[in-house]
Amino acid sequence: RNAEIDLETRLEKLFENKEEFDEWLERKNQHKVEYVDLKEMDGKDVFLGIDSGSTTTKIVLINEHGQVGAKHYSNNNGNPIKAVSKGLQIVFDDIIKSGAKINIKRSAVAFGLDDGLVETIAHYSAASFFDPKVSFIMDIGGQDMKAIYCQGGIINKMKM
Repeated sequence: RNAEIDLETRLEKLFENKEEFDEWLERKNQHKVEYVDLKEMDGKDVFLGIDSGSTTTKIVLINEHGQVGAKHYSNNNGNPIKAVSKGLQIVFDDIIKSGAKINIKRSAVAFGLDDGLVETIAHYSAASFFDPKVSFIMDIGGQDMKAIYCQGGIINKMKM
């Protein structure tokens, strides 16, 4: 069989010119995660977050201002439980090396931790930290995608 392939079908350009790209880059760079040395968390309440998806595990330790003191990212290699356990050990080792004595006030997700947070709410919370008027969030995961529509501080529609 001969299949016809239309090589002219393309997505529209994201940017018409360098100026449009530079404007986008400037807007994007307004929102950055702040980092602090773990020593600055000594004696403070911190929060532990874990996102273990189908392909990767992310762990973060933040203070009450949303500043990151420790983080870990790794592939799951088909075993998310082992990846979380190993990641927690790495973060724990970093805390010990820093000499900081911290109080994990709240933590989220499994492993017998305080509570879990629905992934879409976690995405909205993070996005609204940077832009309280966020209206759209795209989550591209290891095996799925989610489009999250928000209006007035409320998630009002999701498409998978």
